[in-house]
Amino acid sequence: MQKWRFWRHGKKIYDVEERPILASWMRSTHPDQIRLTAYLDRLIAGLSPLPTGAQPLFLHMEIAVSDQRRLLTHHDLENYLTPLFGSRWLDSGKFVLVSATKRVGGLSHI
Repeated sequence: MQKWRFWRHGKKIYDVEERPILASWMRSTHPDQIRLTAYLDRLIAGLSPLPTGAQPLFLHMEIAVSDQRRLLTHHDLENYLTPLFGSRWLDSGKFVLVSATKRVGGLSHI
């Protein structure tokens, strides 16, 4: 029988000093994609180095939005999280849980 693992927020390791950017599926030369790539370069550099070894990792992103309407319409949470992972960014195989929340105001955090 599989044992349950309970997760709780650990220490905050990185404040996102800028507004998180949504995923973009435009070509690599499109301004949206260039902006997203530059954001991810800065974000991933701020998260490095991640813990090594077999320890399972948990990533939680708190996304601060300026407009209350963005809490319920558009700007879906997975569109903030998806760009963080991939061959160039974070290794999804190291994370056993990834979650996100949105709130109005303040800074975003990971």
